[in-house]
Amino acid sequence: MRDRLELLHTLLSENGTLWVSVDDSEGHYMKVLCDEIFGRPNFVATIVWQKKHTRANDARWLSDNHDFVLCVAKNKTLWERNLLPREDEDDAGYSNIDNDSRGPWASGPCHAKTPNPKDIYEFTTPSGRKLMPPPGTSW
Repeated sequence: MRDRLELLHTLLSENGTLWVSVDDSEGHYMKVLCDEIFGRPNFVATIVWQKKHTRANDARWLSDNHDFVLCVAKNKTLWERNLLPREDEDDAGYSNIDNDSRGPWASGPCHAKTPNPKDIYEFTTPSGRKLMPPPGTSW
């Protein structure tokens, strides 16, 4: 990777950035390589990319629900973000039905993809509604 990163560094414009998608087994090594080639002050950020949207209770070690995207600039002082405009449809999945002071929000699944018998049970919400996890899943 060192040779490729060095070549990319020479090819990038002075205000260019490199975005590298890596998992947690390689992310730290890639960060060190990028620091050596691009210079540590040119590190912009590590972006967490959620690759799974359900719990992974069946993971052997720990759940790997996300990967990383490392962003480094050739010259961070010259780089500017190029944000895309938000469209109304981007906000369609968010609401604030409970008037949360933090603003609009979206709920996510609260069930696991691989059911565990000890986590299949009924519970009662504050409003009195009784809930079970969807068939084939568990809490």
